[in-house]
Amino acid sequence: MTPMEQENFDNRQTALTSAKLALTYVNVTNSAAALERSHLCGATAGLVQSKALAAVALLGAEVSQKDETVSLRLRVSGPVAGVLVENAFGGSLRGYTHNKVLNTLDVREEIADEDALGELAQMSVIRSIPGKTISSAMLDVQPASVKKGLHEYLNRSLQRTAEVEIAAESTVAGVTYAKAFMAELMPDGNAQAFKKLSDKFADSSVLQALTSAQDLTELCALLKIEGYKLNEPQQLQFKCRCSTDRVEAMVSDLPDEDLEDMLKNAQENQIICHMCGTGYRIGKSTLWNVLEKRGHDIDFEEDASYYD
Repeated sequence: MTPMEQENFDNRQTALTSAKLALTYVNVTNSAAALERSHLCGATAGLVQSKALAAVALLGAEVSQKDETVSLRLRVSGPVAGVLVENAFGGSLRGYTHNKVLNTLDVREEIADEDALGELAQMSVIRSIPGKTISSAMLDVQPASVKKGLHEYLNRSLQRTAEVEIAAESTVAGVTYAKAFMAELMPDGNAQAFKKLSDKFADSSVLQALTSAQDLTELCALLKIEGYKLNEPQQLQFKCRCSTDRVEAMVSDLPDEDLEDMLKNAQENQIICHMCGTGYRIGKSTLWNVLEKRGHDIDFEEDASYYD
């Protein structure tokens, strides 16, 4: 099934079992596919981006304040160089990989992310609201892996007892699916029940079930998890906070020299949002107005190209 044929909208579902195991399921397939298309990613970068997007969507379950975001960044030794993804309050997802086309890896019959990520990674997770960092953590991950990094962040940095699994697939036609599942033992939870479920993560039963399950109810049925209470699902979507107004505000902060160079540029000036790939045309009248507001009277030669 291609991304365009997906019927289920992206969402996050949570539940608590009678054994006090907190369950979180996310499906970000459509968002990952849209982001891959927006950035013109190759299949390998698209896979890396999809897994990271699923991981940050799991962490986004705890984003509770208006304007709060959680971001996950991996800087890696492999040819993709790195990935940054973000989940904002309300379920908005965005992100990018540093390198988007990996020619030698993208032509392989089976797309995998191990060679793209390499051996070493530095992972950081930041929760913030405008003007304030709520929490931050940084850790080394070896070998480089989104799943391994997320597991170590939860268990080592946050000192929580949790298991995670990420299922994603990308082909030359685009992202096929991107999903993730997390199970966490609550402080008053049943350790034996968690161990039983943890064993299913270890023997790949969870990965197999996650690949085929379309929601948390189906996943629990496949894994024989019983006695749980589902919470209201939350919709997730690829959505960036960039806008024409934000871009023009950024342009208004540029030094005079940069604005003058842009005015003299014979080509159309365009600013690309690195988080979503959207391009914004910057008209020369906009640049001229910024300089005029600063009290500059720059004597350019009379040429219509200076005024759009």
